[in-house]
Amino acid sequence: MGTLVHGYGGAGFEIDDRKLSHIKVVVSLKLDRGESFYLSWVLPPTDGSGRVSLWMSRDTPLQFRFSERERPTFNRRWIEYMMSTSFGPRGLIVVDEDDANVGTPMPVGLL
Repeated sequence: MGTLVHGYGGAGFEIDDRKLSHIKVVVSLKLDRGESFYLSWVLPPTDGSGRVSLWMSRDTPLQFRFSERERPTFNRRWIEYMMSTSFGPRGLIVVDEDDANVGTPMPVGLL
């Protein structure tokens, strides 16, 4: 499990290394373009359910900590799918790799 550390208070969010690697690519692309946005995901019942939304901007400190040493092979479709969600008012929505591979649309109002 990797950790996304967000903000000056250093709030950490555990995310699977493979998923975190793909999130890092999309976040980097958007921040390199000077775009600020929300990064949102649904919490599983094991983490209390609900959802998380973080404001991402060039002014916010970010750390991507990975537990695995090797970088994964990247799934271009997954990156493109998450990137396509990032242009709406809800921002970048983190989805599972399987959902991106089959092109499952996000349910309206999920986040």
